[in-house]
Amino acid sequence: MKKHEALVNLVVGMLSSYFDSENVYKPRLVTNQIIKGKAMENHVDIYLEFTQMNNTERTVINVVSGREVNTQDVLKLANTLDDLEFKSKGVLYYDLCISEEAIAVAEYKLKTSKFVFQEEVIKSMIKRFGMMLPDETVIGDPFWVIMETDADVGNKGNYYICGDMIPLFLSYKQAKEIADGNHGYEVYGLSQNHLRTLSGMTGSTSHKLGLLIPRYGSLKSDEYEPLIYAPGNKNILKSYFRGENYV
Repeated sequence: MKKHEALVNLVVGMLSSYFDSENVYKPRLVTNQIIKGKAMENHVDIYLEFTQMNNTERTVINVVSGREVNTQDVLKLANTLDDLEFKSKGVLYYDLCISEEAIAVAEYKLKTSKFVFQEEVIKSMIKRFGMMLPDETVIGDPFWVIMETDADVGNKGNYYICGDMIPLFLSYKQAKEIADGNHGYEVYGLSQNHLRTLSGMTGSTSHKLGLLIPRYGSLKSDEYEPLIYAPGNKNILKSYFRGENYV
């Protein structure tokens, strides 16, 4: 039980640190929560709720500590998600391992994630000192970017360039289309803090941030230039950054 509570507290600390760094407004983060569903009362280790781009995001989180995650752990959380009277994402954190059967069951139902304490400490330090890169866990808020990725080292820190612009995608699907057509590139969510950092970085270089118009479809066309434009970093921040200096 103590190991379970310790892992819950570590996950809460990780999430709290993320919200602090991203200026998320009044997130609700509670532990050991009982949520009444359509057919039963559901116990969850962590309940998370916050508003992003006028949409309320809800996530229920369970943790498994000190043993292998099995299919019953996955099904328990999946059944909770099905029983809830509101739409919610589900995440199952663990600190040891997960069976192949559990991975297969979870694939279309919820997300599983291994919590490695040392890695989370490193991430926290990187965020604290501003040396951060988008990673696969970040949801675009509201933009998505394409970055060079290596199978061994992950995100290499190189942004996909169109001419002299770094395109910011409002559509994940559109970004994925471009990434799939360029070997070694993947789509990453750009958080609010990433957006501010990237704006500052490009402000002193020859590269500009460009907005892509989603409704016109694909950059695969030779006529892509009219579909992307650069209104200026300050104007992008004024329209899309929620920080106190641009509200």
